Amino acid sequence: MLRRYVVPTMAAALERIRAELGPDAVVVESHPVPRRFWQKPWIEVAASDGRLTVGDPGPTPALPQKNGRSEHPSPSASMAPSLRPLWDALRGHAVDDQLALELVAATAAASDPTKWTSAAHSREALTGQIEQRVHTTGPLPLRSDQPTLMAIVGPTGVGKTTTIAKLATCAQSEGLRVALVTVDTYRAGALEQIDRYAKILGIPIRIAYTPAELRETIDALQSNDLILIDTPGCGFNNRTLLQELDRYLAPLGGCEVHLALSCGTQLADMMETTRAFGGLQIAGLILTKVDEAVCLGPALSLLHRSGTPVSYLTTGQNIPADVEIATPRRLAELLVAGKAA
Repeated sequence: MLRRYVVPTMAAALERIRAELGPDAVVVESHPVPRRFWQKPWIEVAASDGRLTVGDPGPTPALPQKNGRSEHPSPSASMAPSLRPLWDALRGHAVDDQLALELVAATAAASDPTKWTSAAHSREALTGQIEQRVHTTGPLPLRSDQPTLMAIVGPTGVGKTTTIAKLATCAQSEGLRVALVTVDTYRAGALEQIDRYAKILGIPIRIAYTPAELRETIDALQSNDLILIDTPGCGFNNRTLLQELDRYLAPLGGCEVHLALSCGTQLADMMETTRAFGGLQIAGLILTKVDEAVCLGPALSLLHRSGTPVSYLTTGQNIPADVEIATPRRLAELLVAGKAA
């Protein structure tokens, strides 16, 4: 059984779904429904009662019993055999159950599984569905009347400073005049690291100790095309430092703030970090350490839940080779492949 609901929030949808379809119900797909320009969109949600069957799966297996209580089987138990490898692959990459089920159902609906003649065909069909669910920013938009400002924020150890060096090198190679500014005066060795990168690149580096100094520094660097701002690492529960970052960046106006997240981070921590930094008006996510991640499912689950677009990927330590503009196709291929090819 498949039903559709148009509701103001996902919480309202889940309440109705559980009441009408039972505790085993699963969300198959969801998307925003535009209303008037000044109103927040509602959500259209399609939900199944949990008995997903595509093709000819055979009889539904009985629920196994343990200690006198029934346990829920994996959703793959009621799938056609041709679809189970897709489910296993997604769960093997730690994609959350809800999204994995949605992707399998959508893949089966868009591409007839009976015509798949190889594993490559099924992977391509799955890649196409993932591609449709990922949003990216495209290249950083450059301003013609004044320098483009880009600040990278995020937790400690995700590679913010290295990513700034990569982006600065790429911009310089394209003939742009680049300057670096750091407000990371907290971490031992932070100033030395970014100063070393600036000297290697031959570009100006400035330090701002207060929000007022940052504004003055930006004004003094107006002859540049791009100004990259390095910030201190900040955990999602450090409200004091998050507020301090807001005091630095909010007055700049038009600053592109990008949140760097390591792909090796657990989904729950990614979600909390994205929520905590949301007050800084995040323009895009930079997914770092793609090459070091055991699986990319948590990153995909984050993108699906948050709706935040991805701007860049980093895939190694080499400067500037290991940074690239994110595209939906590239993200989808990385997830299906399970590695940074």
